[in-house]
Amino acid sequence: MKSLTLWKACKPYSGHVWSLFRYVKFDFRRSAIVLSFLFLLSCSEKNPILPLDKNPVSFDTVSVSVDLMIDTTIFAEPSVGSNSYLIVGEDDNLKAYSLLLFSDLTAPLDTLDIERVLSCEMILQTGGYLRADTITPNLTMAVASLEGDGLETWTEDSTNGNNFDLSQYTQTEWETVPFAASDTIYLDLKDYFEAFWQDTSLSNYGFVISTIPGSDPGLGIIYSGETNYYPRITILYLDDVGDTTSATLACIEDVTITEFKNNLVTTPQALLISSGKAAYTFVKFRVDEIITDKNLFIAGANLDLHVNPDLTEDYGNSYTVYISLLDSTQWDELAFSPSSSSYIASRSYTSDDSLLTLKIPNTVQLFTSGYNGNFGIALWISPAGVYPGLLGFYPTEDPEPARRPAMKILTMQEE
Repeated sequence: MKSLTLWKACKPYSGHVWSLFRYVKFDFRRSAIVLSFLFLLSCSEKNPILPLDKNPVSFDTVSVSVDLMIDTTIFAEPSVGSNSYLIVGEDDNLKAYSLLLFSDLTAPLDTLDIERVLSCEMILQTGGYLRADTITPNLTMAVASLEGDGLETWTEDSTNGNNFDLSQYTQTEWETVPFAASDTIYLDLKDYFEAFWQDTSLSNYGFVISTIPGSDPGLGIIYSGETNYYPRITILYLDDVGDTTSATLACIEDVTITEFKNNLVTTPQALLISSGKAAYTFVKFRVDEIITDKNLFIAGANLDLHVNPDLTEDYGNSYTVYISLLDSTQWDELAFSPSSSSYIASRSYTSDDSLLTLKIPNTVQLFTSGYNGNFGIALWISPAGVYPGLLGFYPTEDPEPARRPAMKILTMQEE
């Protein structure tokens, strides 16, 4: 009974005592952890400090003067026939017109009575305008047939502004139509079909599409035969039983002829890059004459080219400039072609650039190590790009030294 009474008397304080015991127990655990950590810290192994009397490698900057550089522009035969678009129009940079050749008539069209021909239309799919950052120009296109005697048939793979003379052909204009961006344009050729197509005494050299005098300056885009929006001629006629039948003639050859207006052959010769003009810049820097240690590591190498705004026409587009190694010092006799050349580096050019910096440490390393003969490099743009574009840069012989090409190399070697 006394025990029960004592328990009842102490019960109100039992909770407080137990809470105090738990707090002491927790505090003891925390103290043990802290002491253990301090003990381990005092026994941990220190990281060794290795004194270095000197740096393991050294860096040096080498500037290549223009006296050790050679540069020029090589003009070749343009090849843009495999491009996905055609160009028509004229601006301050160039005049462009496009040639189209369609497949020959087959039976029964080649002997069909003219009275049974209901319509004959050339169908063109247009893109936008080459320069999209200006006011939309008002362009009017004209389609004319090309006739003549004894002229060589043109092909998209071999015909360009250097070897094609439009004045040799007799042109018969058949239709004019306003150019509209991102549209399907129909050109009525029924009169042409009736007058010429079945006349085998005339040679068929296809058609030329150009803009008429009075059109605004500007260049319009037409999709070529290399796309799903290829040019075609659709003919509707009545068959032998009187039913309406259609036939489509495919475009088998098409190419744009670009006639650049500016005099691109200058003194000193400006450095030019253009696929439409087939202009390639060749540069040689004799780095192997100032870096003679073949084991020296090339940590960096920048070649700076200053943009010539008077010659450059980029149409507000970006370009990829490719760099290839040349294999001969006889540049004038070198048959360089981007289509058969691999590239070792590339650099993007945008319309906002005033300086093109080519980062080519691996290329310089090939020259200084003797692994590759130093015949120079070629700078070019792919024909698949905006081929009417032209990039111009100042050469090593420019009268203003600040605009000349400059090259700096960062070398690294072990001490």
